[in-house]
Amino acid sequence: MERIMWMNGGNGETSYDRMSVVQAYALKSLQPSLAEAVHIMNLHINPSLLRIADFGSATGRNSLACMDFVVACIRREYQSRNSLMPEIQAFFNDLPANDFNTLFSLLPPMKGAEEPGAGLVREYFAAGVPGSFYRRLFLRDIPALFALDFTGTLQIPAEVTDPESELYNRGSCWIMGGKPSIAQAFAEQSKTDLRKFLQCRAAELVPGGILHCYLSGRADCADPTNQTIPERQHRFMTGYDFEGAWDDLIEEGIITEETWDAFNLPIYIPSLEEIQDCINTVGGFEVIRLEHLEDLELYSDDARMRMLQEPKKCAKFSSWVRSLVEPLMVVHMGSECTDEWFLRHERRVATRCRSMLHNRQEQEHYKFLSADFLLVVLKKL
Repeated sequence: MERIMWMNGGNGETSYDRMSVVQAYALKSLQPSLAEAVHIMNLHINPSLLRIADFGSATGRNSLACMDFVVACIRREYQSRNSLMPEIQAFFNDLPANDFNTLFSLLPPMKGAEEPGAGLVREYFAAGVPGSFYRRLFLRDIPALFALDFTGTLQIPAEVTDPESELYNRGSCWIMGGKPSIAQAFAEQSKTDLRKFLQCRAAELVPGGILHCYLSGRADCADPTNQTIPERQHRFMTGYDFEGAWDDLIEEGIITEETWDAFNLPIYIPSLEEIQDCINTVGGFEVIRLEHLEDLELYSDDARMRMLQEPKKCAKFSSWVRSLVEPLMVVHMGSECTDEWFLRHERRVATRCRSMLHNRQEQEHYKFLSADFLLVVLKKL
């Protein structure tokens, strides 16, 4: 999974850089908690160097905007103490296949090195760190780590992909509303991965260092098959539009049912209680904030209506899905079949948007472009 899981690179119409507007809304809503995390971080007087890391930076400018915000908060903290701000080293981490070239091409010039009339400048030295954040990535001297848009990706349990196994996920690409035994396998894998993530960060952070994460979360702590409310399934790339596009390909003879059966989304949406359990098991952290952010609106009502009224904007939802999962699908069934799949998905999304346009009840029913998140802020003991 580590070698094939990445967001669409480049800056084309279906690139993550162009299609991560929804993530930008979510990140903006988290700025107060980021500022609070910086405020409680152990910032030493007149240090020579401060290091910050961002996990899951992908290829878009959201990560850079967030890093700029964090650095600005650090600057204000030092100014309030009448202290000189140290040099800052910012690390951007993602999997090896991530398009780091696009990410770094978006970097503004370094402060002091900009040309006359330049706009935005940065106040940190940037470096890329390829690798899975379920393993150690840094030395033991990082004061702050920010796992941004950490969506709960995981290794798919081996038995789920084995046609001879009782847990083979036949007829579905996810666990929403599926067999409890399959969902439990995903839940156990998620716990294993989350514990690895926390253990690695505990080894890398200095005492007093901060780990700030937000990730997709769910309210139902008892039933892992209930990953999200049915009305919001499309937010997680499932539901009628996603699964219907697979059915279309099968009915038209473009792919076989076996091709559909063998595809699984490597996503598990944990509950607050599952996160708390992993934190308690690993130890070494003080919990500063652990909150369930329910029904977070990712678009304003006006923006939502404009999307429904304009077919091209509505079709962008399919492009957003494409920016996230196209690489997985291409590896699974090739680029031609993937293109055919997205043609049908876009058609289905447009049809649903048209039906919602003049039906307020249906708009509310689908919870269009809203989501639940978990906010986790930990301090290293």
